[in-house]
Amino acid sequence: MQTYNIAVLAGDGIGPEVMAEAIKVLEATQQNLALN
Repeated sequence: MQTYNIAVLAGDGIGPEVMAEAIKVLEATQQNLALN
């Protein structure tokens, strides 16, 4: 299986509340797609 590294970086116009929700999505997806 291929592995991917995903970086989460807050950028211009993206606030902490958006990043917190994006991390929740990645954590939920991690269970089904073997993300680390």
